[in-house]
Amino acid sequence: MNIPQERFTGIISIAILGVVIVLIMLFTFKRIIRKNTKISSDDKLSFIDYTLNVAGYRLTPYGVGISLLSLNQGFSKEETFSHVAMLSLAQHVTRAENDSAELARINASGLSITNNLNRMFKNGLIRAEIYENDFDAIISVSTLNEEQEQCVADMLNNNELSNKDIIALPIKEKEAIEAMDKYIAERMNQP
Repeated sequence: MNIPQERFTGIISIAILGVVIVLIMLFTFKRIIRKNTKISSDDKLSFIDYTLNVAGYRLTPYGVGISLLSLNQGFSKEETFSHVAMLSLAQHVTRAENDSAELARINASGLSITNNLNRMFKNGLIRAEIYENDFDAIISVSTLNEEQEQCVADMLNNNELSNKDIIALPIKEKEAIEAMDKYIAERMNQP
């Protein structure tokens, strides 16, 4: 079959134009998806930080990085909260040493975190194996007994990357309430 040269050139031009249009559309969609992913990551980080605030902690910049890493590995925001909260408690125990007031605060934070984890698990937001592991670890770390020190050491040694720096710092009760108020106000002002 012989196709005249002008017609063949026209077909090639149309095909090239079609490829260029498809590439432009893919590039545009990729930018839109990236933009929406960033918004989604921001919302997830806000959730993690808010839920930690309720338990008496505030994410550090390193904690934000660890949270993003966890989210990018496919863990839900609730599962990421569980991991970050567990390590925050363990790091806090290490810094508290034998300060009974701080250890009591850690115990109260542990109770708050386990209450949140129970609700999240009952609503199907955390996988069973993660819930069971983290729940048990949080109870072990936040309960003052002779096994606490070994539990903390094991947990921090098993999470070397997450434990390279401080994930979250304890905050005062007033700061926790202010953080909750700020978070609620921000959510109320969003369209």
